[in-house]
Amino acid sequence: MKSNHSSKESYYRKQLSSAAAPGTDARRLEILVGTRCNNHCNFCARSTMRSRCPQRPFKELREELKLARKAGVTYIVITGGEPSLHPDILKLVREARVLGFAHILLQTNGRRLAYETFCRELQGAGITEVSPSLHGSRPEMHDALTRALTLALAVALGD
Repeated sequence: MKSNHSSKESYYRKQLSSAAAPGTDARRLEILVGTRCNNHCNFCARSTMRSRCPQRPFKELREELKLARKAGVTYIVITGGEPSLHPDILKLVREARVLGFAHILLQTNGRRLAYETFCRELQGAGITEVSPSLHGSRPEMHDALTRALTLALAVALGD
């Protein structure tokens, strides 16, 4: 098993040798927590993967964080599907903070951000950035693209 860890660490080192997060000198890694999503975007690159990788176990994600950190990664992007739906998302953010990641970005469709409690929990766990996806300049356009509840209505209703 040790050789598996060192080969993964080598992989991270190769992938990250020249990769820097925009506007920083931080090494950046995207970590896919699963493909489960509460939108049904007609342009989604991961929609065909939803049933094959609904969510990865926390233990596996934690191991990936440890290896990435050991390889010098300082900037982590938590992505999915919709990563805020992962049952261990707060635990994962806390783990990333404990491991010493300087930047922890959640790439999200933003629907769970309508809940103040969730936002406070994310902040308390150590999130440093949130990148919500907004599709279109009008709610109707957003709806047509995401095939989900109107963004404005979702925020108003907390859905």
